[in-house]
Amino acid sequence: MPLLAGIVAGLLCGLLELQGVTAYILFGIMGALGYIGGTFYSLSYLKKKATTPNWSACTAPAIVWFAVIQLLTLVAFAFQNSGSPPAILIWLLFNGSSFAVFAKITAKGFRDLEE
Repeated sequence: MPLLAGIVAGLLCGLLELQGVTAYILFGIMGALGYIGGTFYSLSYLKKKATTPNWSACTAPAIVWFAVIQLLTLVAFAFQNSGSPPAILIWLLFNGSSFAVFAKITAKGFRDLEE
């Protein structure tokens, strides 16, 4: 879902000729929506296809791996955009928000799967 959101953001930027901070904001919003949509999709899939006696034990690894992925993309993004502090700030804002929402949705989703 995040990849699909990135492709849509890229197409929109191309069609609307968006550049700079405006493009970063669009990519941030679409990325956040992609992660949130992907999380709900994954939880829905797990509910239908997977079983475990202890869903809550899945919460910490899911959140830790998401944090690792976010940190790696931050490092790559920072190197790529080292001359643009506003771009890095926008990335931190949207991806930090995505991480917080992902953690909350994941924890609640795994609790709900135990019921």
